[in-house]
Amino acid sequence: MDLPIVTTQSLACGYGGQAVVRGLDVAVRTGDFYALIGVNGSGKSTFIKTLVGLLKPVAGQMSFAAAGGSVPSIGYIPQSEKLDSIFPISVEEVVVMGTYAFLGPGRRVKREHRRGGLEALRRMGVGDLGPRRFSELSGGQKQRVLLARALATEPVLLVLDEPTSGVDREAERTFMQLIAEVNARGVAVMMASHNLNLVKERADKVIWFRDGRADMGPTEEIFAQLRTSAANGSFL
Repeated sequence: MDLPIVTTQSLACGYGGQAVVRGLDVAVRTGDFYALIGVNGSGKSTFIKTLVGLLKPVAGQMSFAAAGGSVPSIGYIPQSEKLDSIFPISVEEVVVMGTYAFLGPGRRVKREHRRGGLEALRRMGVGDLGPRRFSELSGGQKQRVLLARALATEPVLLVLDEPTSGVDREAERTFMQLIAEVNARGVAVMMASHNLNLVKERADKVIWFRDGRADMGPTEEIFAQLRTSAANGSFL
């Protein structure tokens, strides 16, 4: 079996040295589809930000299987993408941002990286939107563009924080089908979501954040715990 893309051991995540969640022992392998569930403030986004390097671990270890133990290419779509609606940034410029991971300090975007970004747009079915202003797009179109940006890095792991929040049912269905196709090509997926029906349909493993800890296991096993919790008068 391949080594895990990322492994965490007794990981604690939080802010200012104060842990929000502790005891995370996770191994993400090629083709995995993890869902993160739990109430707001339970640690899902905090864990995601730690995983992608935006936060330092409070305690524990996080290691990677890339050459030399370096951080592999991780595609990331944050919970709320804040791009100034006044600044006239185009869809093409948004996607090309995803290629910055390939560049060193002070280096300009290469022609092949720009082509890669445009190809990612085409694969997401929005290749014709390149010249459009990002702020003018619908919620579903924005999610496709942000997915194209994440895929422009050619990631081995795709991390999504509430990716279908604010989009309609049809846009959600289409977007998740795209995610399933990416996952089928071997890209591991880690997705935070409040939509339990979506989680049950797509994820093969679940991490349930609650009370400062995280329970994890196969999707059906965690959903059995959820049903027991609901029967006892509590949920998530």
